[in-house]
Amino acid sequence: IIRLPNNLGDLNFHSTKIGQFDGKWRLFLPANDGELVAVVSTEGEVDFILPRPVFEEYQAPEVPYKPTDTVLAGGELLIADGYGANYISAVDIATQRWAHIFGGKTESSTEDGKFGTAHGINFNPVHHHLDIADRPHSRIQAHGTDGHFIGSYKLPAGAWPCGISYAEYKGRWYAAIGCLLAAGRAARGVIAAS
Repeated sequence: IIRLPNNLGDLNFHSTKIGQFDGKWRLFLPANDGELVAVVSTEGEVDFILPRPVFEEYQAPEVPYKPTDTVLAGGELLIADGYGANYISAVDIATQRWAHIFGGKTESSTEDGKFGTAHGINFNPVHHHLDIADRPHSRIQAHGTDGHFIGSYKLPAGAWPCGISYAEYKGRWYAAIGCLLAAGRAARGVIAAS
């Protein structure tokens, strides 16, 4: 158990990730209800807080920012704003300066490069790109770390993917996609692919 400072204790953290930069391991804690991402040591000490992004897309106060996941790729931390405006924002982790943004909200399940809910994000270790779980559209979208769209991969109809993880076993890579609702909306589930 890692104890956090009181000002972070009541926040709703989504998809905690662990990563290394500056030779130290850190936890990346996106708080959808706090409009922030806390970067914390493995002992619970706050290194820094990333607040609402400074990009033009977030300048209007009515535009929501509710981060749900992060991934460290190269020298950037990419943040999925799944419960907010559905942009993917990148910040230079060493300087803590915002670098670039892509995505945004769409209601269409066929509009590439935008999301219904960009809930989960991870770095694909085989193809070296980002895989982003687009929950209500039952798909995983692949993007370069610079944001360029690569492809969209449909899941069974009705599956609501929340995130994607990878594991290597006996020389072969596998992906596990956690779903809030499985195909047919029966119950929670996991989709596995190789």
